[in-house]
Amino acid sequence: MGEDAMWELGIVTDEIDDDLAKALRLAREWGMKRVEFRTVWGKGAWNLTHFEKKEALSLLDGEGFEVVGIGAQFLKIPHEFVKIEYDAQIDNLKRAMEAAQIFGANLVRVLSPLYPARSPGPGSTGTVTDELVSLYRLPVRLAEKGGVTLGIENQSTTQITTSEHAVRLAEKIDSKAFGILWDPANALAGGEADAFPAGYERVRSRMVHIHLKDAKCTESGRFQWVVMGEGEFDAAGQLRRLKEDGYETTVTLEPHLGSVDKTARAANNLRRMMTEIGM
Repeated sequence: MGEDAMWELGIVTDEIDDDLAKALRLAREWGMKRVEFRTVWGKGAWNLTHFEKKEALSLLDGEGFEVVGIGAQFLKIPHEFVKIEYDAQIDNLKRAMEAAQIFGANLVRVLSPLYPARSPGPGSTGTVTDELVSLYRLPVRLAEKGGVTLGIENQSTTQITTSEHAVRLAEKIDSKAFGILWDPANALAGGEADAFPAGYERVRSRMVHIHLKDAKCTESGRFQWVVMGEGEFDAAGQLRRLKEDGYETTVTLEPHLGSVDKTARAANNLRRMMTEIGM
C-alpha cells in the first residue's frame, strides 16, 4: 500500500440496524465514513422507492457518508430454481446497478447459487462449470455498459465458497468489470482452512473489495461468527498484507453478530488493529 495510502473502515448498514438513520448515527460514532447498502428500511436497497432514495441521500449527506457498494442478492437462490427465476434475478440486478449509480457507488456485490441437494457442499474443490459461468455473462455486459464493477462474494453455503472457486470464475469471466469480493472468514467457515494467507494469495490479483468478520469452530465442527479478534481468523495478518500490497480503498466490516453491542466491539477491535498497523 505504501505509507501514504488512504483506506477507510466501512460497514454494511443493516449489520447495525435496518433503520438507516440509526445505522449511520452509530457508524459515525464508531469513526466510520463509508457504508455498504444491503437491506434498508425492510427491503433490498435496489427496491427502494424514489422517495426513499432521496431520503437516504439526505441522511448520507447529513452524516457525511459515502456509499461504496450495493450488496445485491443476485443468484443466491436454490440451484434448481436458477433457470426459472433468472429473468427476475437480472431485473433485480439492474435495479441494484441503478441504485449504485444513484448513491455514487462503483461496486455491486453478486453471489452464486446455493449448493444443490446431494452435492459435495461447502469445502468441495468441485469445478466451476460452464453452466455456472454462463449465468454471469449478461450481468458482466450490463456492468461494462453501466460503468460499475461486479464483485463475486464467496459464501460458505454457495457454489463459490473458497478462493479457488472465486478465482476460477473470475478467470473464466475475464472482464475488468468483474472481480472478487473476498471474504476470508466465509472461506474459513466453508472449509478453506488456510483462507489466509494462502487463500488471499490466490485472489489478490483479482480482488476488488474485501469483507471482514471473525469465526471459530465449535465442538460440533461447525463455525459460528464471533466478535472480531476473538476467533480463528488472522485479521491483523490480513490487514498487514493489504497494506503491503497497496490496497487503497475500503475495508468493510460485516460481522454477522446480531447485536449492536457486539458489532460495536467488533468495529473497535478492527479499528485498533488498523491503528496498530499504521493505517
